[in-house]
Amino acid sequence: MNLIFAGASTDYCLLALRETCKSLSEIYCPPALNLVADQFSALSNFDTAEMFLLEYGINKQDYYSIFRQLISNVLLSKIPEGYSKTIETSHQNYMFYPKLYELFPRANFIFCLRDGRDVVASNFIKHRDSDKKIIHTEDVRDSAIQWLNSIGTGLNGITEIKNLGANTSVIKFEDLLNPSLNNGSILASSECNKTIELDLNLQQSTNQWRSVFNDEHIEVLKEELNEVLKQMGYLQNCPW
Repeated sequence: MNLIFAGASTDYCLLALRETCKSLSEIYCPPALNLVADQFSALSNFDTAEMFLLEYGINKQDYYSIFRQLISNVLLSKIPEGYSKTIETSHQNYMFYPKLYELFPRANFIFCLRDGRDVVASNFIKHRDSDKKIIHTEDVRDSAIQWLNSIGTGLNGITEIKNLGANTSVIKFEDLLNPSLNNGSILASSECNKTIELDLNLQQSTNQWRSVFNDEHIEVLKEELNEVLKQMGYLQNCPW
């Protein structure tokens, strides 16, 4: 059984990843759990608890072995017949890819990213109060920087484990809406051209930044995101 860890910088990306996997008959997509992030948050506090645990004969390696067994039991047991892969899509699991690769060296790893302009726009659509319709430019800048930090963590983790020999893919959210564009990814299969019926809000979530921001906001986004968006190829298909 092949294990896939699929992480994303936004909830929209995670939703699209899960819907993509549900449409492919060979990939089992278990119920969404925050298993990885929750457990590794506990592991990150191991140093402060180490003296206590050592009193009971539990060292750090034992602790990680228990965690590995937990994930294996949850993800690889009770899988329906006919599936050759199972996928784990914990929120922010990408933050722990190097450690996950250490524990599961044969696993596949995916990082899904989305156009930063749409991510920033989505933040304001989601959190803006009905009484507060003014979007301040500095808030736009702060949100753009947060996106840069999140994808930086994900891409750095992917690069690190790829250099160690891991099987990795970086996928664009926008390409998930058109499965035929993912022929070179871990998700590719004989069904890669299958149409995915995604939620209407998900389908309409591309290029929404144009209707959310004014010229001043867009100039701020250009200052912060232009170089990264260019490197990712977003400006080729969707220029400013």
